[in-house]
Amino acid sequence: DTGKFQSSFHSMSAETAEVASEKVKESGEQSNSTDAVSDPAEVVAKVKAAAEKMQLKTTIFKQVPQDFYDHPLEWRREQLEAETVHHICKSMIVHNTKCVNKDCAVKNNSKYYMVVLQYTQKMDSEKMLKCMRTLEGNESLGKGKFNYRLTSAETSAELSGFEHNAVTPIGMKQDIPIVMASNIVEDCKPYMWLGGGAVDVKMRIDTKEFIERFDPLILDITNPLPPEQYQ
Repeated sequence: DTGKFQSSFHSMSAETAEVASEKVKESGEQSNSTDAVSDPAEVVAKVKAAAEKMQLKTTIFKQVPQDFYDHPLEWRREQLEAETVHHICKSMIVHNTKCVNKDCAVKNNSKYYMVVLQYTQKMDSEKMLKCMRTLEGNESLGKGKFNYRLTSAETSAELSGFEHNAVTPIGMKQDIPIVMASNIVEDCKPYMWLGGGAVDVKMRIDTKEFIERFDPLILDITNPLPPEQYQ
């Protein structure tokens, strides 16, 4: 029921959003990561404008406290009013340091990927390597051509345009293929929570719409964390 949430959702006037969007257009594809994330309100306006341009029908943005990530996952679940902690996901940029390609043009073998996974799971680089080697076009490539590592916060910001704990697949600075952990398909029904462009803004989207519109590679790349290690 989206109606009961509306009073607490992060809101921005049309005028403010328009001004912010114009600033984003003027700034272009800047490579400086500090420029990319210097004004959170401007960045969130960009994300909302991108969601509207894509005609996404199920996105909802919610303001959360600035100290959101200082609290346990269950507390964050309560703030979002999510059904379970498994509905809360994160997006991170992963680099194939041994990639035979120099950019992200080849979906099945990209230099960088945005990986979407649950906070209750941990990415397994070896699993991702094995999955990638089975994809079309990669069968003849040896194991040595795949080495997936989390990028630095600086590289992530340069590629995505978002600061740490604010990364979202919508309105990315660069077009990077998405890998979705397969657990999300079953665990996150009917929706998932993701970053919303700023540390204190989160975005909800129906999982089905996310898959249909973003066409991610859905792969078994994670292992469950014990509850005491949830972060």
